[in-house]
Amino acid sequence: MTFLSKLRKHLPIPRFRIVPLSPNTLSPSRYDAAAADPALNGIIDDLRAYTGFGDEELRPLITRHPDKHFESEFAWARPRDRQELTWFYRCSQAYLFANAIHPFATALERIPAGRVLDYGAGVGCNTIGMALRGLDVDFLEIGRLQADFLRFRIDRRELKNVREVLPYNAGRFDPIGCITATYDTIAAMDVLEHIPDYHIVVRHFIEHLAPGGLIVENSPFAPEARDVSIHVSASMPLEQAMDGMRRLEPGIWQKI
Repeated sequence: MTFLSKLRKHLPIPRFRIVPLSPNTLSPSRYDAAAADPALNGIIDDLRAYTGFGDEELRPLITRHPDKHFESEFAWARPRDRQELTWFYRCSQAYLFANAIHPFATALERIPAGRVLDYGAGVGCNTIGMALRGLDVDFLEIGRLQADFLRFRIDRRELKNVREVLPYNAGRFDPIGCITATYDTIAAMDVLEHIPDYHIVVRHFIEHLAPGGLIVENSPFAPEARDVSIHVSASMPLEQAMDGMRRLEPGIWQKI
């Protein structure tokens, strides 16, 4: 036995892993713009109240400082398969702040009256925006921190027309089978490109749409993505996944 092997046997040897930090930061002015943007429905004030942070603590989180960036967190977590990827989204802290600057999607203004599911609701700028427009909204968000923050925002506004769909079915985690109601519209804004085999989710959406119902989506798939990455490659063309739907305009599909 060599001296080094004896040393390893009796002493803990520290191990190191180098994780590259994301350089994709945002302009510092983005924070002030977010605080003043009505399309964000008071997100910065909500974050101050929810976290207890002031502007000094929130600014680097919102502007994606390298050591607080969701891409850096992803590199550290290094999910190796779909299960670990899902767990990353369920537990991520950085995604709370990354999603905070996603404004209300104007495509959702096309939704007529009826019952809506906001799938992958994030921190809820779309959920709250639709609820304030008088729609009856269910939301589903697998990220537990984001879902808790969204419930906080809903309670803060005393919105009575919003309910949460928990991502569990038959006593286990199931963010697809938990959808059991029928909806007039299902919104999936910047969601499908995070889901391997996303077409399975879309098929379930279509099965739970009322006749003539809408799917409103924005799905920037990454054509050359690895199997496990922030944005996956499409498991099949979107037009094929939307079998039984007709495209009314980019991102808006109607059940035939």
